Amino acid sequence: MVPPLLSGEGLGGAGERLRFDYLRDYLRLLADAPNEPAHIPDDLAALFRTCVAATPPAEQDYSNYNAWLQRHRWDDLACRHLLELTQHQATLPLIHWLIVLPASQSALLGSTLISLAQQTLAAWRLTVIADFACPSPEFAQMDELSWIRLNSWEELSNALADQARQSPAEWFWCGYPGIQLEPVFINLAVELISRHPEWRFVYTDEDVVGQRLDQEYWSRPQFKPDANLDLLRSSGYIGHASLVHRELWESLPSVELRPGLLLNYAAALRCFEQFGEAAVGHIDEMVFHQPETAPVDWPAFARDALPLLSGHLQRQNLAATVNAGSLPGTFRVNYRLTQTPLVSIIIPTRNRLDLIQSCLDSLLARTRYPHFEVLIVDNRSDEPAVLDYLQQQTRQDARVRVIPYPDEYNYSAINNHAAQLAQGEFLLLLNNDTVILRDDWLATLVAIGLRPDVGAVGGRLIYPDHSVQHAGIIVGLGGVADHIGVGLPLGKSGYMGRAQLNQNFSAATAACLLVRRQVFFEVGGLDERDFAVLFNDVDFCLKLGTRGYRIVWSPSVTLIHHGSSTLQSEVDIQRLAHTRREQFALIEKWRARLIHDPAYNRHLSLRHRNWRLDEAMDALWHPEFDPLSRVVALPCDDAGVGHYRVSGPIGELTRHARIRSLLLPDGQSPRRFMPEPIELSRIKAQVLLLQNAFTDWQLPALKVYAQLNPDLFKVFGLDDLVFALPANHPARQYLGKDIKTRLRQGLAGCDRAVVTSEPIAEALRGLIADIRVMPNYLERSRWAGLHVPRQEHRKPRVGWAGGIHHAGDLALLQPVIEATAAEVDWVFMGLCLDAARPWVAEVHPGTPFDAYPAALAALDLDLAVAPLEHHRFNRAKSNLRLLEYGVLGWPVVCTDILPYQNAPVTRTPNNPDAWIKAIREHIHNPEASIAMGAELQTWVLTHWMLDQHLDDWLNALLPEATLMRNPT
Repeated sequence: MVPPLLSGEGLGGAGERLRFDYLRDYLRLLADAPNEPAHIPDDLAALFRTCVAATPPAEQDYSNYNAWLQRHRWDDLACRHLLELTQHQATLPLIHWLIVLPASQSALLGSTLISLAQQTLAAWRLTVIADFACPSPEFAQMDELSWIRLNSWEELSNALADQARQSPAEWFWCGYPGIQLEPVFINLAVELISRHPEWRFVYTDEDVVGQRLDQEYWSRPQFKPDANLDLLRSSGYIGHASLVHRELWESLPSVELRPGLLLNYAAALRCFEQFGEAAVGHIDEMVFHQPETAPVDWPAFARDALPLLSGHLQRQNLAATVNAGSLPGTFRVNYRLTQTPLVSIIIPTRNRLDLIQSCLDSLLARTRYPHFEVLIVDNRSDEPAVLDYLQQQTRQDARVRVIPYPDEYNYSAINNHAAQLAQGEFLLLLNNDTVILRDDWLATLVAIGLRPDVGAVGGRLIYPDHSVQHAGIIVGLGGVADHIGVGLPLGKSGYMGRAQLNQNFSAATAACLLVRRQVFFEVGGLDERDFAVLFNDVDFCLKLGTRGYRIVWSPSVTLIHHGSSTLQSEVDIQRLAHTRREQFALIEKWRARLIHDPAYNRHLSLRHRNWRLDEAMDALWHPEFDPLSRVVALPCDDAGVGHYRVSGPIGELTRHARIRSLLLPDGQSPRRFMPEPIELSRIKAQVLLLQNAFTDWQLPALKVYAQLNPDLFKVFGLDDLVFALPANHPARQYLGKDIKTRLRQGLAGCDRAVVTSEPIAEALRGLIADIRVMPNYLERSRWAGLHVPRQEHRKPRVGWAGGIHHAGDLALLQPVIEATAAEVDWVFMGLCLDAARPWVAEVHPGTPFDAYPAALAALDLDLAVAPLEHHRFNRAKSNLRLLEYGVLGWPVVCTDILPYQNAPVTRTPNNPDAWIKAIREHIHNPEASIAMGAELQTWVLTHWMLDQHLDDWLNALLPEATLMRNPT
């Protein structure tokens, strides 16, 4: 079946075929219909536990999340782009919504019907299965809608099976009323399902929608990981937003056809069993909203899901028992030890008696597992107390061996050496600064490690204060890889309960890591060359992942870890220099995995270790589907320079749908930062625009981008000739004497320079090959149509506006101001020299840039002045001052200098007599002066508005290859 494509206009765009006007009458009748029966019968109570009212969770402030959701909703342009992609497909999958509706919940159906009606793609149909008759006969007249009335809820499983069997659809959703879908949901699901024919089960991110102060309010967002078998065995994390393929649906026994979360959970388990992990798809978009009025009864879910989980484990031939977990709605799978293979525990150490003694004593005293050996790898210990202790342990306990390692410290080589000498079937890598807390720790690790699909098992590590030090490693976190959950109190659940649940990670720390010896050597052990000190465990786990092995992290195994104590005390500066090389090596080798860790979510921050929403790199585009070029830009400030050269052009190009953009905090903001290479890759940024990229915090980043982001097109923005500042310019003290060297370095790290004027371009020749000149322009929305008072004044008003760096320019006017003070009222905004104040009528303070245009217009000048000293710096400036004056219709007297040529203004040499003469000619001939102001305004509006030059800006920002692929 090929369903029709809609226009994306919501209800009005559905066309005659859907005729959703019928729903208005239906919803009205439904609201007035009596509830029959008046209550849910007892035989149905178990099926509707997920809709039973429960104690609401403690109120939290989700205002930040609500703002985030509004920003990230698919706009019309993104919906159109996605629809265009879908239109190229010969056939489209159909999604059938099966809604089970007891009469007591009939009021919830309306919002679901409306959200279906608003879908931008009509690849769906809906069946309502209710215990009362349809209140609207028109409902039956629509092909997409059907209504089934049951005489008894005992017929529900058969009805669901019959509906699926008779349906032309390939995919099914089954649940309760009240869910709301973003308009893009069906289109997004259909597009991705078509791209992934291997999928048999699909889930999306979801949240809860309710009412606050008579407005919709979204809360409890669940930004889910990708397919995660051990997390699924620990919780129903897949949630309500799940679609089931026909082939999987038909394999479900009737006892598992229970609508809602239970059906989704059963289907997800069976999907892993029958089709494998690749068949479980995750759409990381927030497009599904669960009603707040139907909270989940988690204890009931866990009770009803326990037999489903037990059956799954039996079908997988896994010896395990299942109990309720420590959190509501969760499970604990206790894998049984079917055998007790020898485990070789490898502990590298050097000196530090306090550490190795605590570690070894706790290990020997608190390990119930019966079959292990301890290999202490001594890397050049020379403290007598340590040597005596190690010798004593080998004499007292036959399970303990000391292996000398006399070479330079290389964590990977040390462990590989010990692994060669180990006799165990399993290896346990253990740091010497750990302390064992429970006697079942090793048995728990081995029981999980015996599973044939498991490559490595890690435990939870805590600091001595019992806060979390390791709850799994997220690759990409911190720009490379880092622990998640750091600092979380031990008893806290963490995001979606993940700090308390068994789950799969891409990597776990080698501070406590169990691996089968055969598997260890199968992937070549730890990498001694590229990861001698750091990230060897991450690299090792990722190698296991490429072989199809799972990395399991279990909070049931908890050890105290002092945290790299040996490394901190023993590693010298030369070894610390390896850090950057190892970071680069990990990124270059595993870029694709670091960009997208399946155990994480692309909307969660790579800058924080607590599952926080990413608000730093808050890109509002959808990289998989958006054809527009993606530009990340960093202005140097939030004032005029940063706006005219970055914020304004980028914003205007974005508003006109020419690019997608992300504007980072400006260079003077306390939150300023340079994006990590992985952050840029994760959002698939194509262009990075950096203004004045010669600072100490930008130059190192450019070197990193050159190596790690070779496809990123870097644009250097420059507004002034910064190495030719006049002697009295206040910026000289900040830029430093080495500014030209730093400018050269910044340009060397970029692909193109975009400058304001031809003199700047000429000065940069030889420093960078590709230079584009982009003059300053005015935004029409900001500058056109401003109210200029034009009031009658006793004397003509002559004025100037600008910042502190124009002190030398204003000094030119001092004798002019004194000579004309009796004839005109001098008006200044921003800087006014102290020497001029006795002759100045008004001084207005500077304003933030957003308020600047209106504040400038309010000066109500009859004549504006624009003096500039004659030096190289000023000759390279733009004509911006004339544009700002001219758009207000003010005539201008200015210095006769290169930037101000070719404009309809009065240019004059920089001597007082010439300035005085020019000003008097204007004030004594007001009609001619007004005409010159009108001419200048027309000139600005005709040639110097930003929206007239978007093609120019686009050509200046994008690489030639992109422009050729995407012609305007």
